[in-house]
Amino acid sequence: MAPLPGRLLPLDAMDDELFADGTMGPGVAIRPVSGHLVAPVAGVVIAAPSGGYAYGIRTDDGVDILVHCGSRTPTLKGEGFTPAVRPGDRVEVSQPLVDVDLELVHGVGFDAITAVVVTNAQDFASVTPVAVDEVEPGDLVMTVITGEKEQPADQADEERDAGAQG
Repeated sequence: MAPLPGRLLPLDAMDDELFADGTMGPGVAIRPVSGHLVAPVAGVVIAAPSGGYAYGIRTDDGVDILVHCGSRTPTLKGEGFTPAVRPGDRVEVSQPLVDVDLELVHGVGFDAITAVVVTNAQDFASVTPVAVDEVEPGDLVMTVITGEKEQPADQADEERDAGAQG
């Protein structure tokens, strides 16, 4: 679900190459109109750097979601971020994660575009962003299909043959 209101964009709209090129995983970016971030999923907070700019949440189904607010925001060392959760906390959908002072972030020349990615997407059948323009907190932004990924027929044949030989 969307963790904040704003314009939904593809990840390649981000300045940060780790998100833009998909290295961190598939997902979406949101150009926020408010700095009040809420949990996009229910689960346990598995990562929350002291700077308050990012939150990793593991769902009960084992999906790892990363919400990362802004480009270059780790260099702010927490200035402008008021966290509401810590690692180990259980969160429910729409529970507050952090309040971000967007004026401060923009004032120092940083972009507040926020990434929402599935960092362990390789463990699932598919991750599909939705096609909408504007989102509000709680709106669907991507679908994760759990279960094993389907392998290309050639790869499945090779693995079956290797198992029969070994």
